[in-house]
Amino acid sequence: GYLTFSLNIPYTMRKMKDYSNNDVKESGLGDISISTNYFTKLSDSWLISPQITVKFPTGKMYDDSDIPLGTGSYDFGFSIWAEKSISKFDLDFLFGYIVKGTYTYDLPDTVPHSWEYHYGNVINGKFSLSYAVNEPLSLTFSFLFQRTDKTEIKDIYNGSPMTPSNLVGLTKLDTGISATYSLYAFDINAGVIIPITYDWVGDDKDKPKDYSKTPPVNIDPEKTVKIKVSVSYPLSF
Repeated sequence: GYLTFSLNIPYTMRKMKDYSNNDVKESGLGDISISTNYFTKLSDSWLISPQITVKFPTGKMYDDSDIPLGTGSYDFGFSIWAEKSISKFDLDFLFGYIVKGTYTYDLPDTVPHSWEYHYGNVINGKFSLSYAVNEPLSLTFSFLFQRTDKTEIKDIYNGSPMTPSNLVGLTKLDTGISATYSLYAFDINAGVIIPITYDWVGDDKDKPKDYSKTPPVNIDPEKTVKIKVSVSYPLSF
């Protein structure tokens, strides 16, 4: 077997509506993460790898930006990945669990006042089928599952806990199509992620609602097609 390390340095661009329905944009460094994998062969066609990941709160948060570019928390993840090769096809399976940390936002009040975000943990899974078109180019079709538990927000006013609130979590299933081109030791990947089904996780009272209707009705999670581009370079020891 062999050990690898990877460093993820994201550049994030975000856009949202403020309370006056104006567009607000922010871009910059996101949360940096470091991962290590140990790859070992179970047979000539089976490859397996556990992974440990640590994420650091390097992206701007509410203290420095109107739109957060990270989560403000240290997160720790573990996953297990397996690959089965059949001629020009590769079958990939992944299961992971992320323990999310806590972010504290100190409000600009005359007395000590803070909000503590206790993020919900994350379960994710992936199944993908890849086909080697030729030596430098491969195509991949994937199903991606992710469940994020609800986030609890604790309101601490002058050292005393106030009534807490919750942000609902999300369960989502996506499908992805991507292409990877190997250039020297670099892997250049570009793809699209298409949403299939999204559902809120949490109590009904915490779910977003449309109050223009009587009685108010729940608002379904927004489904957005995402385009992703990445460049990776392996370092092995």
